[in-house]
Amino acid sequence: MKRRSFLKYSLATLALMGFNFKLNADEVINNQKPIIVNLILDGGADFRHIFSPLFSEDKHSYGYNFWKNRASSHNLDGNNLASLQARSDEYLSVNKDGLSFGINPNARWLKEQFESGNVAIINNVINSKNRDHSHSLLKLESGDNLAEAHDFERSGWGGRLARELNSNVVSLTRNVRLFCNAPNGNNKLEHHNDIVISASDSRNIGLYEYNTQADIDNGDKKYRWRYKAILSRSLSSYYEAKRDLIETNSPYYKFIQHEKLLIEFGRKIKEKLSNIPEPTNLTELYDRKSNKHLDNKYFGKQLRNLYDSLICNDVLNMQVASLEYGGWDSHKQQIKSIETKIDDIFGTDRGLDRVTQLIKQDMPKISDNLIFVISSEFGRQLASNGDNGTDHGRGSSILIIGNSINGGVYGDMFPNSEIEKFSIPNEDINGLTSIDSILASICDKLKVGSGEKIFNLESSKVEEGVNLKKLFS
Repeated sequence: MKRRSFLKYSLATLALMGFNFKLNADEVINNQKPIIVNLILDGGADFRHIFSPLFSEDKHSYGYNFWKNRASSHNLDGNNLASLQARSDEYLSVNKDGLSFGINPNARWLKEQFESGNVAIINNVINSKNRDHSHSLLKLESGDNLAEAHDFERSGWGGRLARELNSNVVSLTRNVRLFCNAPNGNNKLEHHNDIVISASDSRNIGLYEYNTQADIDNGDKKYRWRYKAILSRSLSSYYEAKRDLIETNSPYYKFIQHEKLLIEFGRKIKEKLSNIPEPTNLTELYDRKSNKHLDNKYFGKQLRNLYDSLICNDVLNMQVASLEYGGWDSHKQQIKSIETKIDDIFGTDRGLDRVTQLIKQDMPKISDNLIFVISSEFGRQLASNGDNGTDHGRGSSILIIGNSINGGVYGDMFPNSEIEKFSIPNEDINGLTSIDSILASICDKLKVGSGEKIFNLESSKVEEGVNLKKLFS
């Protein structure tokens, strides 16, 4: 961590006072507590581009109306039925409980996981009644559909869950998202990040410490005069001198305590990772020199952060983690816009495939208890627009992935009631299940009864025939 980031993150180090440093590596690897990994797809992901009906020549069928009215977002002519059939045939066909549909060919790993029973696809989900990005994201991350447009200081549902679990929430992204914000007493419009840990670079956590002997041993005698080394030596000496003199009521007390805790924390993480090289399977995802890197190398680095955080979980006490992948606002050229993203996340030998395989290999008990929650602030409209894309829509889907999931399709994937809506401009997917109902069920998996505490479920609704209590096996 750079010293200039010290003040930015120092308040969060209060949580370090409660960390348990006594667990050993075997206890971490055999940890059987469920861990939520929340992945937000910023921009309004089109899940109907990932999961599509099979084409049919029956003009009254959903498959016919979907492909005819979605043709332009697939760069096709809606009147060329042969091309619509050919594109539909490119999708990976699956059959579950009598329902046949296609999964985007770039999501082969996701198809394999679905067929293994590890993926719940929840359809017709409603998060926000408007189509504004920032307001809808605020509602998604706070878990409160009643959140006002500028309530950005409120807590997030991930932070509230971590508080309920007496654990910490670890942010694996560049900036801590609202999702991670812990509650501040009974004031829902404020937050307190005493249980939030920023791990935007898991191999560079804690304050930089200059090591004279190490640099001399490496033959880098000049390095001791570089600005980082000078600043580190000066501040370390200053804090060390003050530490024995300062009173607890001094305005400098917290700064000195935070500096001490950050150094101790950083050392613990470095100790845990010192004999564990960065896994090649993950570094390849974000190394510019690699021919296997993701289109979004930043997402690859987040996955490395996740792996490291799980290795260090005796230090982190993490049961909630935060990931992000942006750029899903596909108004134009949808195939070019989002199919590389689908491949990055859900493709064979790509993001989630690689990290979950590595976790399963190195931490099998943790692997069994990981729960990935993948959502977006809203979906896209039923029909494509005139720019080979799709515009903002309200209804969407949410994915829950993990070995403990009772996989399958929840909610009518392609409701017949939508067929007549395809010909109406700007029509949405029917929003039949409130997202907070789903998230509350996930929280209950980690702690029974926590869902009602974390969310206000008075106005929530669930699609007829959907039983969210069956989400977990």
